[in-house]
Amino acid sequence: MKNRYIFILLIISLNLYSQTSSGLKFLLTFDSKTSSLGESSVMNTIGSSATLANPSNLNLNKGVEFQIGITKLFSDVNTQYLLFKTDFSNKVSFGFHILNYRISDLEIRDIPGEAIGTFNVQYLSTGVSSSYLVDENLSLGVSIKMLYEKIFIEEASGYSLDFGLYYILNSRTRFGLTLTNLGNMNELKYERTSLPTTFGIGCQYNYNVSIFSNYFTLEYRNNFKDRTNHFSFGIETYYNDLFFTRFGYITGFESKDFTFGVGIKYWGINLNYSFIPYSFDLGDSHSISLIFSL
Repeated sequence: MKNRYIFILLIISLNLYSQTSSGLKFLLTFDSKTSSLGESSVMNTIGSSATLANPSNLNLNKGVEFQIGITKLFSDVNTQYLLFKTDFSNKVSFGFHILNYRISDLEIRDIPGEAIGTFNVQYLSTGVSSSYLVDENLSLGVSIKMLYEKIFIEEASGYSLDFGLYYILNSRTRFGLTLTNLGNMNELKYERTSLPTTFGIGCQYNYNVSIFSNYFTLEYRNNFKDRTNHFSFGIETYYNDLFFTRFGYITGFESKDFTFGVGIKYWGINLNYSFIPYSFDLGDSHSISLIFSL
């Protein structure tokens, strides 16, 4: 438990007060399905999930969609999100999101010994998204996000923009591009927190094997501020649009690589679960979401 608290405080310090790395990593939080597919967010954030990463994918699921989800990360780190999308027309879709990230009951000490109190770390993102279907093969999208962070008694706010597109090459192959978290924050005490501005490119191929349908995703993402590169792939297999199994792998992180997940869909309700094991005795990440399609 002590190792986990030390790790959390280290991450906060490095992300918020370093000139060479970005903070607000909670903006790289994705829905349960995407998390289980190696966090391949360029291609797999579809419908309401697109409000978190690639807004051009809003129109890939037609109709009205609500999604609620929660992620339990490490000991007292929790993320909750509420996502929504609808269609204004055959070409224009709209969505919004609320993403809340919280680290609870961090201990305060001025000298070694008993804690003199506790404090929380709070991050919040809320915003709107829209996509425009240029033609039957090409879609463009944009998201506008308002951001908030609070550490102990220090607060800051800001904004960010996400841009995305997808292009359908044929009935089996689709490509995507994203530029996410492009924006600015006010000063948090003495300096601004840098956003994790990220470029992503991906490809998705679907194929059938006997009675099973399969989606294979390959992506590359680059975090400009951190100068880190991540390759990810995911495989989703499902039967009769009812039962889903998911597997993924992501590079560029010391603490995680393999991802897993399952899903079930029935009568317009989709239940998804993802599991990500972490190294260094940090524990595991569990995420669950419910999608309601109308």
